[in-house]
Amino acid sequence: MFLFLLQTSSLLIVGLFLFPHVVLAALIGDANGDGRVDGIDYAIWVSHYSQQISGAQNGDFNNDSRIDGLDFVLWLSHYGNILATNTPTAVPNSPTSTPRPTNTQGVTNTPIPTGTGGSITFAGAGDIASCGGPAEATAKQITDLGPNAVVFAAGDNAYASGGSYSSGSCYDRTWGVFKNRTYPVVGTHEVSDGIAGYYSYFGNRVLGPDSKGYYSYDVGSWHILSVNSELTGGDLTSQLNWVKADLSAHPNKCIGAVMHMPRYSPQGGNNNALGPVWDALEDAGAEWTISAHYPLYERTYPLNKAGAIDNANGIVSFRVGTGGNKGSYYPNVSSPLDAKYQVGSSSGFWGILKMNLTSTGYSFQFTTAPNSPNQNFSDSGSAVCH
Repeated sequence: MFLFLLQTSSLLIVGLFLFPHVVLAALIGDANGDGRVDGIDYAIWVSHYSQQISGAQNGDFNNDSRIDGLDFVLWLSHYGNILATNTPTAVPNSPTSTPRPTNTQGVTNTPIPTGTGGSITFAGAGDIASCGGPAEATAKQITDLGPNAVVFAAGDNAYASGGSYSSGSCYDRTWGVFKNRTYPVVGTHEVSDGIAGYYSYFGNRVLGPDSKGYYSYDVGSWHILSVNSELTGGDLTSQLNWVKADLSAHPNKCIGAVMHMPRYSPQGGNNNALGPVWDALEDAGAEWTISAHYPLYERTYPLNKAGAIDNANGIVSFRVGTGGNKGSYYPNVSSPLDAKYQVGSSSGFWGILKMNLTSTGYSFQFTTAPNSPNQNFSDSGSAVCH
């Protein structure tokens, strides 16, 4: 079932569709030519909306050389169809592929390797791959953790100057090696450089229940939310409602969240738009958030809704914009260590954050890459779940 509302300056379309699973010999609405009509094709249509260009690959499904609401209606009426020669496959995960289960509460859960010894490695960074940067070094750090490590990419993962998410791009050649076990979030450059390429590269699993780039998944005993911090207006409200429903559906899990923009930071200020999401995470007993956006590392004390230190109920905020985008690195910034920040803003190096997640808590370690400046910088610790 699909309920939609589309409004332009001259067109308002409201409708309710029921989608059977139809196998066809030819497809209308398949913009990326993968043999199925899905949310990725919708994202391509959105990215070209109102342009006067032709070609189904651009979202012009009725061949009138204009990307408009009529093309949307064609996509919608064919949504869910697949080519007769294209058999649906499971979302790939390392080391095995398992079909993603249907969740009746609108929560997306992607199967994850279970790890060994009761501990699962969860590692990554953000602000990663512009050509000429050290993304190769941080990718090697991830690879050295072994094939069962689950990877996060905290936004601004690829840049237009490096080919964004195209095949053979700077990201694809480095962190793309473990794409099938990477769980990314939308960052500023994902939006400004073309969100359709991001969705096409990582596939349906990062679209989320509302096709807005927020989704969730389980890592062992942990439940992780991938939050889209680039949303505004009604989309931000929809995400908040989803966050609350998602957290309610997982009351017995240790909780973490990855979002490109941090809620609190001495660099760039506090992000008040993310306040309601942070509040919902605190109400659910979340342990930490991970963000990026600036090429530096930070860690706060546990902070509550008011931004005050609260060791009993607060959330630790990690900022790990150290994945390899050397071009905009600050010259060894070190913010004053005020009361909120256990590790103040530090930069001029690149590296990854590695967590070991267990059923009762987590440990963490930030390490610089072998060829990075400031080899003496590190950070580590541990905590139990609320």
